Amino acid sequence: MKEGAEALDCAVMIERGIGVAVKIADGGYRAAGPTMIHVLERFGAIDAAARRVLTSFADPPVLGGGRPVGRLDVVAELRSA
Repeated sequence: MKEGAEALDCAVMIERGIGVAVKIADGGYRAAGPTMIHVLERFGAIDAAARRVLTSFADPPVLGGGRPVGRLDVVAELRSA
């Protein structure tokens, strides 16, 4: 996996011949990690055990005044090139 500027994350699953790029439209990085984890799950690249390890990255709390006030919901559009 590689992170780039303006909330662009890329990953490759060499054994499956699949490359993934996640671009967050507003350039904000807060959604990039959770979105990449969600997409990799959809491709079967992350199993249940790995998902448990990644929970804090996949489902980060949205804080207000240091307290959780919401959550991020991933809405991803998958396209092939």
